[in-house]
Amino acid sequence: MTKLIVKPPDPEAPGYTGKAYRIAKAAAELQANPGSSIAFVSIIDILAELSQTDDGTDAMAALQELTRDQLTEVLKELNTSSVPTPSAGS
Repeated sequence: MTKLIVKPPDPEAPGYTGKAYRIAKAAAELQANPGSSIAFVSIIDILAELSQTDDGTDAMAALQELTRDQLTEVLKELNTSSVPTPSAGS
């Protein structure tokens, strides 16, 4: 079975802010409008960019095999590890 490995954006790497912004924006849109297909597609596209598999399977293909619960867990992990909170800077 293919293992999907999602690597949150590295806060020390160039481009971090842009990736974190895209994640936060898509997550907020999906939370505000749970039926938004545009927000859902944005989330999946972002995940595909940040993901790889343990056996070389295409990340998008592996993402498409996730159950709803598995996707929810991936999104929770990504959101808590890559998006700064207002208190993070203080």
